[in-house]
Amino acid sequence: MGYVAKNPCKKLRFGESEADKAQREKRPFSEEQLVTLFTSEAFRPDYPKSRTLFWTTVMALFHGFRMEEILQLTSDDIKEDAASGILFFDIHDEGDNRLKNRNARRRVPVHSTLIKLGFKALLASASSTQDKRLFPDVKRAKGIDTSYRKNFTRTYSRYLKRCGVHHSLTTFHSLRRNFTVAGTNAKIPRDTLNAICGWKLLGGQGGTYLKSTDYDIAMLSEELEKVSYPFLDAILFKPSS
Repeated sequence: MGYVAKNPCKKLRFGESEADKAQREKRPFSEEQLVTLFTSEAFRPDYPKSRTLFWTTVMALFHGFRMEEILQLTSDDIKEDAASGILFFDIHDEGDNRLKNRNARRRVPVHSTLIKLGFKALLASASSTQDKRLFPDVKRAKGIDTSYRKNFTRTYSRYLKRCGVHHSLTTFHSLRRNFTVAGTNAKIPRDTLNAICGWKLLGGQGGTYLKSTDYDIAMLSEELEKVSYPFLDAILFKPSS
């Protein structure tokens, strides 16, 4: 309209946040690191609070979940698909649940590895409690940031240091990177992987109108089952003595 001679935003650049930059720079755990982690004491039944350390690690590694997405889960968030009978995680931001963004709303089948490791027993145990949380020992932080991850991040980092796996570039978020690499190498279609991980779908008509929650559970399960870590099988399914 002629009121301003120059566009003050012409050379303005918006950089990513420090938090997003830090997450992007994280690298996957190496096979050696994962073997060390899964053979450490927290992955033995007699370790105090081993359930939370064990299951959060397994769930992130086989589903690419973010920490907060796991810690806020209740037994009501694990549902059964009526058509296929497949159990799936209903990742949502209703009630007290929080997600990074709207793309994170999704349905993710429970990987068969979790079923073999006794996930249904964990689910039954949570169902019998008042709040039905899978990991009730992790409390919300107090103050401005009232997330579950704030406190658990410290716990997890301390444990990584304790078992000799700690590195500035490998944190809990690295498990999500491991999943992404495994899914890519298993040739899971990019948009299907985006739907599982809670990322924005690709452009075009499909990306514009299709949501992650529209994906068929049976199809997602078939693709998700391609994710595996053969070098961990002997550790995860070690016969009890």
